[in-house]
Amino acid sequence: AHDDEEAAMKFPTTCPSCGASTDTDMCVMNIPHFKEVIIMSLACETCGYKSNEVKGGGEIASHGTKIKLRAETTRDMSRGVVKSDTSCVAIPEIDFELKES
Repeated sequence: AHDDEEAAMKFPTTCPSCGASTDTDMCVMNIPHFKEVIIMSLACETCGYKSNEVKGGGEIASHGTKIKLRAETTRDMSRGVVKSDTSCVAIPEIDFELKES
């Protein structure tokens, strides 16, 4: 990681729920086999509102990557999945498909 990556930046903002002044934390990370992402987090101390966002950053790859995971145990199903806006997740065994969004 570069020195400027993974270091959280803080900037003032307004809570979208109550309008109070608060801060948003932002961090740029490079996820291996994925791409650079921007993670933003807001936690309002006045009303308790919380928000977390992950946005794609950097270049769009010229070619995609296909990753297959065979879930054989309950623990296998406890994985977090980060997908790009242009990717698809499919579980054919249960006729499930999450398309681009």
